[in-house]
Amino acid sequence: RNTEIDMSKAVVVSKHGKSFEKLFNLKYPSEMPLVDKLKEYEKLYDEGGIISRAIDSYVHVAVANGYQIIDSETGQRFTDNAKITEELDERINFHECFEKMFRSCLIYGFCWGEIDHDGKKINRLIFLSPTEIGMERERDGTITKFSQIRKGKLVAEWSGNKLDNI
Repeated sequence: RNTEIDMSKAVVVSKHGKSFEKLFNLKYPSEMPLVDKLKEYEKLYDEGGIISRAIDSYVHVAVANGYQIIDSETGQRFTDNAKITEELDERINFHECFEKMFRSCLIYGFCWGEIDHDGKKINRLIFLSPTEIGMERERDGTITKFSQIRKGKLVAEWSGNKLDNI
């Protein structure tokens, strides 16, 4: 088998980002508002093709072998903490949650979730669309506020001490 590659007809491309320019009609990703970028990423995934197949394959491989619940304090599997976590797993289905989190991170670069609870127990995890979350930052990149906007209306806002839980 010949492993040498004939480079005599190779072409050097001087402009990086040409595919981005063709896709979005912009030279650099930073020119596009974040929400618009996220909607474009979502559209590329939803259209199917190689991008969505690659993401779905990666997610499948990441969760295919399952997981074990181990108490982080003791390193053991069969402790009271592990039993509580297994009960939670039965209610909210960690496997499905992991798939949604990994997929969101691969499409958008991050994942937003909300814990639905009644004060005593967690009932479910709600995954929020990254296209609905806005961020305000300082010049140094420090996030100062998150806003959740749905259908043009402010649903929730987090700033100050509330950011400590995010």
